[in-house]
Amino acid sequence: MNIGRKLQMVPNVKSQNNRKKVRKIVIMHICVFAGLVLLMGTVWHCPVQLLLGVPCPGCGTTRACLSLLSLDIRGALSYQPVFLLNIFLFWYCIHRNIIRRNWIERGRRWNERLETAGLVLLIGIILVVYVARLISRDSPVMELHPEQGLVFRGVEILRGMM
Repeated sequence: MNIGRKLQMVPNVKSQNNRKKVRKIVIMHICVFAGLVLLMGTVWHCPVQLLLGVPCPGCGTTRACLSLLSLDIRGALSYQPVFLLNIFLFWYCIHRNIIRRNWIERGRRWNERLETAGLVLLIGIILVVYVARLISRDSPVMELHPEQGLVFRGVEILRGMM
């Protein structure tokens, strides 16, 4: 038997391992996505809004995504003007280690300063838009009701006990 034919018959273990890793990652993403959709459609409320009665910088992102799925771009931007940046930031935070490991395995140098500067810029943009939306209150998502927050209610209960 020819040596070339023998090599063709031996399965490529590395490619099989890569396929298994990719399959595992895809299944994990599908489960996370399904869980988020289930939470968003049933019981999910913003934890910051629940605790403080004030919307968080990401409030409106879910509604913006749902509007975008309905091809209502104007509605999506009215709920959350920077929803794509919020989604990217969420995605990057989850996948940062994988991205970094793959970058280094390919022989490239990981630049911590560039990454930090990019994240600071991204978070800065999100916060500036958040503050502007709080001031203008141009969206139903940006309603301020601190008296409905659990922290405020807890303080009121403690005051009543004293």
